[in-house]
Amino acid sequence: RAMKARAKKATTTTKPNFVVGFVYLLATQLTSKLLPFFINTLVARQLTPEEFGVPTVHFYLLSTVILTTREGFRRALMRDSV
Repeated sequence: RAMKARAKKATTTTKPNFVVGFVYLLATQLTSKLLPFFINTLVARQLTPEEFGVPTVHFYLLSTVILTTREGFRRALMRDSV
């Protein structure tokens, strides 16, 4: 009986912690996605097309370089004969 009571108590205390943890993670994910979006939107409205275009091109070039280097490194790690 004592074991059942402990198991029941552990189950009831775990449930609210799960809900609190879920809400916390949801709030941090939403904040981490929405805050940069709104900040970038405000910055983009203040820039001219020329000022906005140059960093955008640099970002895409840098993203392409990072993608290709990561992909090559990943494939090298997956080979059997290392």
